[in-house]
Amino acid sequence: PVARAILTRRLLNLYKNVPKTNKTPDQFAGSGLIRFEQINKDSPQGYLTAPYVWLWIFVEVSNNQADPILRDWQFADYGEQRALIDPVSSLQAKSWQSFEKFVASFRCVKSAVIEEDELTTISEVHAGARLNGDIQFKNHNLQLEIARNQTDTKSENLTAREWNVDCYHSTVDVRRFKHCIINAPSSPSGDAFLSLDQPGTESPNEIHQYKQRQKPISQVAYEEERKKSASENDFFILFTTAENCNIELPKRSGIVDGKVFRDYFGPFAGRAYKSIMTKSTPPIHDKVKNIHTTSHGKLCRVNQINKERAKMIILIRPFEKIAVANVKPKLPMNFYFQKGLHMVSHILPRFI
Repeated sequence: PVARAILTRRLLNLYKNVPKTNKTPDQFAGSGLIRFEQINKDSPQGYLTAPYVWLWIFVEVSNNQADPILRDWQFADYGEQRALIDPVSSLQAKSWQSFEKFVASFRCVKSAVIEEDELTTISEVHAGARLNGDIQFKNHNLQLEIARNQTDTKSENLTAREWNVDCYHSTVDVRRFKHCIINAPSSPSGDAFLSLDQPGTESPNEIHQYKQRQKPISQVAYEEERKKSASENDFFILFTTAENCNIELPKRSGIVDGKVFRDYFGPFAGRAYKSIMTKSTPPIHDKVKNIHTTSHGKLCRVNQINKERAKMIILIRPFEKIAVANVKPKLPMNFYFQKGLHMVSHILPRFI
């Protein structure tokens, strides 16, 4: 119940019991691990929140329950930090591979903290998003899959009782409501999708679109994204890194922009930003420069190398030893020179 309250950003009263418990938010916060953040000083209403490590503990518990979503969600990202220091280690997989995977995985995690077959709503699962309309449906604990081929995500085009999608681990019948599927790259439809269990009706789809950009999404662009991805009966949500997107949302539509990341992701907003930066960070071979052959212009784009220092490098190279490269051009010692390959890579700052 506490995990559900945190992950779904449920609005609670400080003096009333958290649903399905016999404790108030204040009592849960007494341990110091969980905090209660009031919406303002004069209101008893607010949200439970916890440090990022709390979810790590949740994962450890879920490991005993063989939950593959949480088991495979690698929280210890020290390998990625090492990759920034040592270019050779960059060949390993990054722990947070993309914004798309993070958001889709987060949706699966939310489904895990709501009881199987329990009635829930879009507004509960996507608390913190700006929404127009709501859908009540039966919750199922979702597993994450990735489609092998580009898949149409409009429910009106998929009226059969079965909807089989060829994924990397198996063929998934989406109409069994057990999977959230990331679409194949460059699909003209939604970026991720699932089917919502509404007994006695034609089940609508929940469709996500992910846009990494700085400029706000325009009204026209939003409507075009919805039109190509979703039917009128589906619920469409656009996730974007742009802030202050002034959108008049169509029915059964929502948006999560950069301005509401903290409201939506709660204590994991920083990790959402981190997953964005993982996607936008250039490949390691773009960070590592050959000090003997790199052009003046490219040297100048390396942090802490100005025009004068770049000219000096070009004039006195090649360097016989790594130490000479540090001393003669007076390069800072926080540059990493790889022996044998004669490369230089700046250790990028950790800003998340």
